[in-house]
Amino acid sequence: MSDSTTSKKIKLVSNDGRLFELPETVAKQSKWIGRKIEEFGTENVIPLPNVTGPILEMVIEFCTKHVEAAERLRKWEQQFLSEKHTNMIFELCKAAEYLDIKELEVAADKNACDRMIATGDKTEEELGVTWKDKLSPDEKEEEE
Repeated sequence: MSDSTTSKKIKLVSNDGRLFELPETVAKQSKWIGRKIEEFGTENVIPLPNVTGPILEMVIEFCTKHVEAAERLRKWEQQFLSEKHTNMIFELCKAAEYLDIKELEVAADKNACDRMIATGDKTEEELGVTWKDKLSPDEKEEEE
């Protein structure tokens, strides 16, 4: 099962009284809803007084597709990088930093860290700052 279907369920109610239940990962695509979840928790229904049911349905569909696409991309990145030799991963890290390709830099750095942890060369604590410092606040939340 994907993350978008296994996370906690969030309940939203539109201004015309329609109730929607969706995965938390999908709901948190909205920064506003994410703040309400932090403020009120996941057990309460979150009212959306400025959004109609039909529009909220389209918003949820859009956010769901983005979460699913992100999950597929992460899986592809993992497979892509796992097929490369360790030296090539380090070269990718350097190239991504030089070329300022944040997504590649973070993915390659994380892969390199995971490899060093797996081989026992470094501990997670020693490497914790290596790639997490490069993540945006949203990416950091996803990792936790």
